[in-house]
Amino acid sequence: MGGGRVSLDAGQFLEKSGGAFEDRSFQPALERFCAAFNGDSSLTFAGRRALRWMIADALRRRQRVERDVRENPGILDIPIVRPVFVLGPPRTGTTLLQQLLTLDPGCRWLRPWEIPQPYPEKSDWGGARDKRRIEHQRTVAKVKKAGAAIDSIHPVDSPAECWQLLWNSFACHTIFLFFGLGDVHEKWSAALPFESTVSAYRFYRVQLQHLMWLQRGRYWVLKAPEHTVHLKALLEVFPDAVLVQLHRRPEEYAPSLCSLAWHCQFVSVRDCDPRTLGRQVVRTMSDWMRANHADRAQMPPESVLDLDYRDLVARPEETVQQIYVRAGMPLTRDAAVRMDRWLDANHRSRAPSHDYSLEQFGLDLGILERELHTDPAVLAGRSVLAGRSVLAGRSSAVGNE
Repeated sequence: MGGGRVSLDAGQFLEKSGGAFEDRSFQPALERFCAAFNGDSSLTFAGRRALRWMIADALRRRQRVERDVRENPGILDIPIVRPVFVLGPPRTGTTLLQQLLTLDPGCRWLRPWEIPQPYPEKSDWGGARDKRRIEHQRTVAKVKKAGAAIDSIHPVDSPAECWQLLWNSFACHTIFLFFGLGDVHEKWSAALPFESTVSAYRFYRVQLQHLMWLQRGRYWVLKAPEHTVHLKALLEVFPDAVLVQLHRRPEEYAPSLCSLAWHCQFVSVRDCDPRTLGRQVVRTMSDWMRANHADRAQMPPESVLDLDYRDLVARPEETVQQIYVRAGMPLTRDAAVRMDRWLDANHRSRAPSHDYSLEQFGLDLGILERELHTDPAVLAGRSVLAGRSVLAGRSSAVGNE
């Protein structure tokens, strides 16, 4: 790591992990990820160390899942039926919608303390002795007591995003939110083949089955903005998935995303300049939207339920009902009451504001409208809420974006 440049060797990571993987389909993606970063000088010492740790941790997670599947082969027979995927560009209301949907006691969702390694014994999962849950609760309490800015941007006690499961196959865009959305990300993205993405979703499915083995549920509620760019691969692995895509004006979500990226990168990226970050975010989100439009142009109109962020904020109950109708499930009174109570406590009373502006990140309104708009052809004939409410004049929004 001398000279402040990144040096990553996929072979060394595999050797140090023991190399005992039954499924090595992830290896080409790991090699491409390491190659994209090698020689880069944009990361701080802390960033380089964190990146190496995250690679090693992903390999440990894969090994543990493989071990449990080997010892309990019935895991692979656990059905994943009609999973609900919440997607859309970051900061378009995906967290708020995910939170509401996870309040249905019949669903299965990712607890943030389920992700870390090592996994506990099954008998300790989620109980009073589960050290992961205890440590997560302590961390949440400390962050909230300190009034950390990140909690007002993305609440630290939110349900987990499933990009972390894709990261275990090294085919994950979201990881670059922490390590830079610039040249390295573009180099990696251009070299990542579709086969690696499909392979990542296949192991992602195995991980969901593994988690279902630990705790069952009727159906999954899952959320990661980066599903927006992987619709084709996602549907190849989950053909019966219920896809819900949120839409928000780019002049609202782009600066919000810039602010989130700024807070995620300021320790790991050298000379993190707001205007440079603004240009990177626009390029990245433009690529995402083009990929999303290309996938959707080949899909039947009923494949995705499109919803407007403004309606989610103003009429969350109606928005949620649309999803239940699309999924062919009843919204029970118990679930509706839980959602209403959560809204009273966390949404209607307004969470701490997240302040940002176009000027802060050098964003041009005309460029945003041109590069990040939603293609009208994508929405033609689809069941989109009308967006009748307007959050006029707000440069900040509720924390659950």
